[in-house]
Amino acid sequence: MAKNGELIAPTVGGLPLAKEHKSNGNASTGKVTASKRPDYRKIHALPLPLVIHSLPPLIPHNPLSLLHIAYVFLQQIIWQPLSIPSPKYVGYFSPETQSVHVIDPTSIKGLWSHGFFGKGSLSRSEPTWLEREKSRRGLLAAATSEENTRQRRAERQAMKLERARKEREAIEQTLKFESGATSSKPSNVLLAAEEIVQITHAPEMFNRTLTMNHNEVGIVFDPNQTLQENDDIILEEDIEDEEHLQLTLEEALFLSRVLGVLDIKDESTNSIIPFQNLLPLFMSYFKVPPAKVLPKALVLPDDPFLISYIAYHHFRSLGWVVKAGNKFSVDYLLYLRGPVFAHAEFAVVVLPSYNDQYWTGKGKEPQKTWHWFHMVNRVQSSVRKTLVFCYVDIPPPANDELFSNGDLDSLLQRYKVREFVLRRWSANRNRG
Repeated sequence: MAKNGELIAPTVGGLPLAKEHKSNGNASTGKVTASKRPDYRKIHALPLPLVIHSLPPLIPHNPLSLLHIAYVFLQQIIWQPLSIPSPKYVGYFSPETQSVHVIDPTSIKGLWSHGFFGKGSLSRSEPTWLEREKSRRGLLAAATSEENTRQRRAERQAMKLERARKEREAIEQTLKFESGATSSKPSNVLLAAEEIVQITHAPEMFNRTLTMNHNEVGIVFDPNQTLQENDDIILEEDIEDEEHLQLTLEEALFLSRVLGVLDIKDESTNSIIPFQNLLPLFMSYFKVPPAKVLPKALVLPDDPFLISYIAYHHFRSLGWVVKAGNKFSVDYLLYLRGPVFAHAEFAVVVLPSYNDQYWTGKGKEPQKTWHWFHMVNRVQSSVRKTLVFCYVDIPPPANDELFSNGDLDSLLQRYKVREFVLRRWSANRNRG
């Protein structure tokens, strides 16, 4: 609130409330500490795992821009030949997990750093199991991204508890002032508030727990600590990385056929799976439980994997970082730059649309109700995401020439994608 050009803090009973510190600050001292973060702009400079040769923009009203483009193009041909191939990665199709596994550490780093493809099999998102294991054993003093997230959540919880304590003190002073401080015995309200604070706010217990957790994960490391004679010495090279990068079927197909940087092999035969067999294989294992691999002639145009991949291909082609949205009851989450930079801004629900005359009278009706739409939209509103309906127009069935020739472009051209944004309307908030 503002009064005569001055900001006035909110009050309870005439007393000011506690101010909220930043999430990376110390709630007990009120100091804000800046945590060191890696240079994500440099690590994730490339949006895709490709060798890209950029040219300066063309300015129509400036003829010198043509000379600049020609100079940069000739410079890349002479000093950086355009024949430099893009890196080639290898993945293995896993029928048990219905995904593609990437085992090579260099491939894992390349696919995650350049496009945020896949997720760590033993991590929440970024494959950091090896760094967390080194930190737990005391071989790595720096904290990983998941440990930093855990610490920020703990500091945020401590800040909320401190704010609740100051609000309780303000309420107590207000009640004492209103009662004239004639009674030394607290009222029922004060007893209830005291019990709540005793249960939820225990700074010394919280600090001990926080320190214990940090010691467990290895954030607090004393370099002057010496090993005893009987202690086991664990070297860094003795730790074997047990984590692999897990690619979804949509990500694997996009990397394999569109970008051409991934070879998908069969785990049993160690041979590359051709596209003629890869697409029907992904269609069968995309379902739960997996269905039998059908011949190419029996593949339907409204196959669930085809619809899901078309939506993934659509948003990836527009420059969005697409990740799975099962956590928020949607199909996909759209990141502007990547998960390490900011939270997802949009949540996408993929829906088939049977507008072609071929499907008239075939019993193809929408499977989602408006009741379900409102529930999903309420979830997205609570996490500050915009709900997007991605309608994929289903074409009539075609022959198997598209599958036998491996022409993915001709197959995708038969589909159309439409997008609709749904926002939650509140009668109280949207009145004016």
